[in-house]
Amino acid sequence: MLWRVGNFFRWKLLSVPIYVKILGIGVVISLLFASVAFHGIRSRVVQAHYQTYGETALSVALSLSSLLESKENVQKEALDRNVDRLMAAFPNVRY
Repeated sequence: MLWRVGNFFRWKLLSVPIYVKILGIGVVISLLFASVAFHGIRSRVVQAHYQTYGETALSVALSLSSLLESKENVQKEALDRNVDRLMAAFPNVRY
């Protein structure tokens, strides 16, 4: 009896119409291609973002170091003024 119930459910699962199977295959392949494309685009955007962010940080650091390099900036007030000027020019600089 249990064997017949199992065969019945197996037959119902296998007797899905062909257009439903084709539609399901199309949906699965579309989702697969979309997820691969999304992952590729996302990884390239993140890589470009971090590269640009790193170049900007290096540029700001070099600019600050060239400002603070001269002998006249030894006083604390002059250092603070130059750092404040740089922070006004680049609002993302925090420290």
